[in-house]
Amino acid sequence: VLEISPNNARAYNLSGHVYYQENNFDWAISDYNRAIEIDPYFIDAYLNRGVAWKHKGEYGRAMNDYNKILKLNPKDAEAHYSIGVIYYEKGKYDSVITEYDKKIEVNPGFADAYNGRGVAYKNIGQYDKAIADFDKAIVINPSDETFYKNRGNAYYKKGLYEQAMFDYNKAIEINPKTPDCYLYLAKADIFEKKNDVDSAISAYVDFIKCADRFFN
Repeated sequence: VLEISPNNARAYNLSGHVYYQENNFDWAISDYNRAIEIDPYFIDAYLNRGVAWKHKGEYGRAMNDYNKILKLNPKDAEAHYSIGVIYYEKGKYDSVITEYDKKIEVNPGFADAYNGRGVAYKNIGQYDKAIADFDKAIVINPSDETFYKNRGNAYYKKGLYEQAMFDYNKAIEINPKTPDCYLYLAKADIFEKKNDVDSAISAYVDFIKCADRFFN
């Protein structure tokens, strides 16, 4: 396609995506560059290049691309979400919340945005707001065990151990073959707080079995 249509921005963007899927980020960026040279208003190319920059650890360049998108379309939900991801990795949780607010305003059915905002709220100690966001994520997508695990962690922080235990069990139930092994440690900790020694030991045994499967 590129040989036939050398000025086809979409073809370069597609080629860049193929390179990206192969983890060849430099070649991907090169093709995204060409797509943007041909069409400076090609939002998808900026978004894809930003994601590639992020995977290379070039957060500043990624942010430049996302901000370019917002100049073209201030309400672009994906750009706000992608900026939020970078802020999260930098530990700037208030900024994460701001960006995810904007993502949710445009796309209120995007469960990952509620989950991401919930994690940010949890990390700054606003557990009730975190739980409310995890609730919304679960309503939208009740089959994602991560949402239950995160809500369980927020309940744990509030000292609501029964609710936390329910969510940890639900997360394991959803994904019994490849669960997060540390859920068993969380359960063991709750059992210890309740002085349920036998159940705590059982949970530790489950953790060891899980770890043996995935870490050896």
